[in-house]
Amino acid sequence: MRFTTTLAYLGVLSSGTYAIDLDVTNAAIWALASLSAAEANLSGNQDAPGWESLAITAFNELARDWDEKSCGGGLRWQISPFNEGYYYKSALTTGYFFQLSSRLAKFRGNATYSDWAIKSYQWSNGSGLIVNYNVFQGTSVRDCEEIDHNQWSDNAGTYIIGAAYMYNVTDGSSIWKSTLDGLLNKTLTTFFPDGIAKELCEATGCPDSQHIAKGIWIRNLVDTMSVAPYISSVILPVVRTTAVAAGKAYDEKRYAFK
Repeated sequence: MRFTTTLAYLGVLSSGTYAIDLDVTNAAIWALASLSAAEANLSGNQDAPGWESLAITAFNELARDWDEKSCGGGLRWQISPFNEGYYYKSALTTGYFFQLSSRLAKFRGNATYSDWAIKSYQWSNGSGLIVNYNVFQGTSVRDCEEIDHNQWSDNAGTYIIGAAYMYNVTDGSSIWKSTLDGLLNKTLTTFFPDGIAKELCEATGCPDSQHIAKGIWIRNLVDTMSVAPYISSVILPVVRTTAVAAGKAYDEKRYAFK
């Protein structure tokens, strides 16, 4: 991960002059990467803002872009009205913001971040993007009742790790334990039908980008065990069986796991 690349991408987010194709979800990924570097106490460029500063700057910009004028809240997928993603609110975009907020709440010990984590999860749950712990793809701002009910593992994963951090921050709150347990149990039944991680699209063929997303999802599950250790007995067995299966499914031509 190059510091200059992260700085440039987040600089676009916070400059006020947005690139037409800026994807808020990708910006949030870079913010989470910066926070990971800060959590690991990695050094950066002494002539540029530090990792923590980058993550906080991105958080502030995302919080500023929180849109209550359509669908009562959430973040738009893209920031330019010239792109169709401007008219769409994805669970992943708001989910990444939820994760960023909850991790900053842990890292900084600031109630502002906890408040935003609660707000973003409550909106996701109340908007129809999360129903009975199923995490759906998104909704159109043109018709907030028009929910895309497709499910992807990375959507669920970011809410799981966010809930784990809130469980940790609140010293084992029963509310967040119930939320974490519910999200994880639904994930196990949906994406681990035989004890091995599978996307719902695998029967017909998944887009290449989903190979990356699947890896992010598994990483989130692994990180969840360190934040909420009680859940390890549930996660570790399926991660192990998935790792064995992934080793057998490695595609040398594509340098990727199927």
